[in-house]
Amino acid sequence: MSDPSTTGTLDGDGDPGSTDDPVVGSNSPGLIRRIVQSNNRLIARTEGPVDNPRDVRDQPWAAQLSAGHDTISAEWARFVAAGLELPLAEDLFGGPQGNESGTWRTGLLLVRRRRCPPLANWFPRTIDALLAVPGMSSAMVSVFGPDTELPEHRGDNAGGLRLLYGISCPEGSGHSVAGVPVEVSDGDVLLFDDTELHAAWNRSAEQRVLLLADVARPLPTVARLRNESVQFLRHHLSGPYRHLAGRSGELHTGLNGTSADAPPG
Repeated sequence: MSDPSTTGTLDGDGDPGSTDDPVVGSNSPGLIRRIVQSNNRLIARTEGPVDNPRDVRDQPWAAQLSAGHDTISAEWARFVAAGLELPLAEDLFGGPQGNESGTWRTGLLLVRRRRCPPLANWFPRTIDALLAVPGMSSAMVSVFGPDTELPEHRGDNAGGLRLLYGISCPEGSGHSVAGVPVEVSDGDVLLFDDTELHAAWNRSAEQRVLLLADVARPLPTVARLRNESVQFLRHHLSGPYRHLAGRSGELHTGLNGTSADAPPG
């Protein structure tokens, strides 16, 4: 999964690639990369041309997620008020994440629909809201510090779509998909195919806070079953991804101590 705010991925391994080939996920074993690439081609033939980003305005789950913004932002505010920190993205994903300036911090909430404590303990209702999204797989909190720029890059896995949800999006922060600017404001939902070039930035003096999630791409039955098998292999045979949840927990405790494993009361 690669974000317009990250070149790290939840369903990948977080290699930002090179300037000439800005494709993330290249730390996966060669066999897995070839399987994923074959699956990408089959998905393209099965699905044909579609809008990117996807139009979710008539989706009940998107309206429900937007309606929960007060609850979700309150859980983030509680985390901040407790004086807690998220790890740097490069520490979580094990290498540079492509941002050319500023700082990017992340924390895992879900991996393959499983909650990732201790951070997940601070966001129970946020996670409940995410799990109500059809096809939800993995999710994290993403924080861009002031003056952070992430240039165009693309994900390597067409088997999932990227969901962005605005928790706190100051003026001057933004995204583009396939070269077209896309606005994400507080409470907005964006769903797009991140195998197309996309970028993100926060040119404000405040933090920009999002939820980033992987959602299974809707497909006909045969293609869906094949895609589920590919995603399973990708997860279980890619070493860095298998250990991502554990590393996230260790980083949280290292930054915040064991007293921050759960909110008081």
